[in-house]
Amino acid sequence: MPINAAGELYAALRNKEPDLVVEAKAELELHRPIVLDYPVRVTGGRFKVQDGPAFVIAASGVTLDSCTIIGGRDENDSYSSAQKLIHATGTQERPLAGITVRGCRLWRSRADNVWLEWCVDSLVTNNVITEYLYSGVMGVSANRVVVSGNVIRDAPLSDGVVNTYGIAFTDLDNTEQARSRDCSAVGNQVSLIDWEGIDTHGGDGISVVANTVVGCPRGIALVTGNETRHAAPTRCVVSANTVNGAGSRRPVREAIFLGGIPNVPANATITGNHMTGHQSAFGGLSYIDRPKTFIGDNNFPLLDWSAITMDGDYTADPANPPQYRIDGNTIWLRGNVIPKADGRRTVIGHLRNGHAWPGALMWLGESHGLDPAAGRGVVGVLGADSDNPGRVQMFAVEGTDTSPYPLSGSYQAL
Repeated sequence: MPINAAGELYAALRNKEPDLVVEAKAELELHRPIVLDYPVRVTGGRFKVQDGPAFVIAASGVTLDSCTIIGGRDENDSYSSAQKLIHATGTQERPLAGITVRGCRLWRSRADNVWLEWCVDSLVTNNVITEYLYSGVMGVSANRVVVSGNVIRDAPLSDGVVNTYGIAFTDLDNTEQARSRDCSAVGNQVSLIDWEGIDTHGGDGISVVANTVVGCPRGIALVTGNETRHAAPTRCVVSANTVNGAGSRRPVREAIFLGGIPNVPANATITGNHMTGHQSAFGGLSYIDRPKTFIGDNNFPLLDWSAITMDGDYTADPANPPQYRIDGNTIWLRGNVIPKADGRRTVIGHLRNGHAWPGALMWLGESHGLDPAAGRGVVGVLGADSDNPGRVQMFAVEGTDTSPYPLSGSYQAL
């Protein structure tokens, strides 16, 4: 049904028309939200709203296609939590299904743009969302929601607001049942978000794949949240993303962050990402379920060559100091160690990064002193099942010389 004025639109909705095409060339100023409480498709139209939502979605099977929605920042450039330009809300008992937001242009929101709360099996795709004060796309207790192919840009911090997001998946009431699950952010262009480009707070099975994230202090975040939160991110995948901190308006931090909380560890697969321009490639990495986590085959390793802590019976060879490197589940060692004296020569040192600890004792191989008359030993790394996980040790030592002994080789941490 073609629509040419706001009154016609409200009348068509009262009549439960299933397919509305807004042909009005003039901007429709909304003084109350357009409530979509039955399955309907709204195509086209240019809408402006000073505060609060433009569309409230209260039914499954609603599609917004090619709509332009302008928020209230031009008249009042301050944060208002009431402004969610598209606000879809189900309940835990009756989630909304089949919500689609496609090809829309949303900008100048005083807070949020697309807000999907207790929504399942829904799609946000090919939209342009810019110049807002809190979130581009927010999934709250969402299940199987796909956010793909969107351009999301320019979310500054404003007075009283310490976080802004491009895409985020979180929960409504901080319970296991309310976690966002099996949602995906795929192929989006996210830039100039002054807190985190793409985020999940305690999501389960969140996939962040093939996005370009530019100019954000923290590019991609898999986090628990503040100290009141009870769920860590689990079963998440971060893969094939390009994350570039260049141009950030706030001090850059990490390209990708993963972290859990005490007794509630996080886990994820983070692989195939290209990261530049941040203070560090990875952040957090504490309270991690190591057997369920893989961080490897990115353009930066989980830990680049770092010094082995020499707190045992050997010293570092200054010409070739002992170091270790972690990528994925593989740990490499290199460099030389020198026995301190011709007596005890068992403990070499420690690998302080817990991601280097094997589950049980792992053998690196035999080491021969570099002098012709030097002795030999077998190098091993103690596992997480020991009282000294990560301790590098020489076993079956022969010889009393003080020549350099090489550490060379690799092992699997799991």
